[in-house]
Amino acid sequence: MKQAAIKWSAGLLFLLVIALQACRTTKETPVTDNGSSPSEVERVVGTVEKSEDCGFYITVIQGDVMRSYFPVGFEDKYKVEGMKLKFAHQPAKAKMPQACHDFIPVYISEVTPVR
Repeated sequence: MKQAAIKWSAGLLFLLVIALQACRTTKETPVTDNGSSPSEVERVVGTVEKSEDCGFYITVIQGDVMRSYFPVGFEDKYKVEGMKLKFAHQPAKAKMPQACHDFIPVYISEVTPVR
């Protein structure tokens, strides 16, 4: 009888431990940005160009790959041919004119002119 009580107690203890583990919530430590870490958004440097058919666009050369970005909602203050800009970008779903099919439509942010 004693062995049965010990087995029953051990089983109950085992189930209690499992139940407590299942109910335990994990607390995430909040991340505080104190401005000391660099931005996690990738920024690239490109040159503003102008096309007769497509208007202003930005060419970016990374390694041996050149891309032409068509900035949707491009601010007038950056529409200066030859101006170098450092910027972050995200894909945009914009309908491009037929003559501009080689350009990649993007929204740009965190724009900084480069001297």
